[in-house]
Amino acid sequence: MTDSGEIGSVSPLMREFCQRFATAFPTLAYTEVFSEQLEIRIPPKHPDVGALCVRDDGDELTMLLGPHHHWHLPTTYFDDSPSELRADLTAQWAVDQIRALLEDRLVLRVRWNDGKVRSSTTYAVDHPSMKPSSGEEREYVWSGPRESPT
Repeated sequence: MTDSGEIGSVSPLMREFCQRFATAFPTLAYTEVFSEQLEIRIPPKHPDVGALCVRDDGDELTMLLGPHHHWHLPTTYFDDSPSELRADLTAQWAVDQIRALLEDRLVLRVRWNDGKVRSSTTYAVDHPSMKPSSGEEREYVWSGPRESPT
């Protein structure tokens, strides 16, 4: 992980995530970037999808997928759990999201309008209630563009 001068400013959540991440993906190529906070960057498998970044935002992790999408994994999601477990549970949630993405089980849907991104979402590839994408939408999995199921 980062050097000792930077480690002091990494949140307990990010420290827990880094430990779980290294255990779950021991051979995965990634870089650590530290500006004001630590960011883990996984290079893209396909250029149309973009890199995956996990950023330390203190009480949440922010996951950024390519230039069009991000989502938050806050510790408050686990407010019903004991406070001492919230960082562990959130870190594991992030690792599970990364695993789903790398295994092409997480779909990124981007809605375009007039050549600009208007919205984006992620969903599980086997999500039962997702409608097929329209002509204004493009879908991707980690390995690249996805043909929309009919």
